[in-house]
Amino acid sequence: MQTESSNAPQVEGGMIVNFPRQAASGADAPARATPRPQVRFSQYSQLTVIPNDGMKSKWISRWEKRQMERRVVIDASRLRDWFRNLPPDMVTQDDLYECVGIEPFLSEDLGRQRLERRRAHVEAVLLAQRAYQGASKVKKISQASERSSRLGRESAENLAKLYATQLR
Repeated sequence: MQTESSNAPQVEGGMIVNFPRQAASGADAPARATPRPQVRFSQYSQLTVIPNDGMKSKWISRWEKRQMERRVVIDASRLRDWFRNLPPDMVTQDDLYECVGIEPFLSEDLGRQRLERRRAHVEAVLLAQRAYQGASKVKKISQASERSSRLGRESAENLAKLYATQLR
């Protein structure tokens, strides 16, 4: 239970996020063609509450952004070198957990492939936007995007399967 003197946000109804309540059923309730999807969070999710003390303190400058990007490259390079020098039998499950999502930074080939796929995908979607007109334009662009991103989705699925077997 939070007190008045606490700096943390007040929690209404035990939830930090104030989701809209479900409308009552009956004549006043709007009919939904499809049910609203449920939101679930991983057991590894972490919620960080940032007090609203003015958005100015949350924005970063161009210089700060460049510094963060440089830091990512330096950190990824150090991690890549560390993994190269580590015998495979010394890699722990926790080491693998730390690498989930940063694989393109650990392998120059993966990073290059990722950039090439991203460029090709953007080009395919932009080409579809120019090519299609009329009422079905959005649907056709969506289909072009789906075709273009198939390889990336399959790669992500295969990587997820690999992690599922290795990180049990």
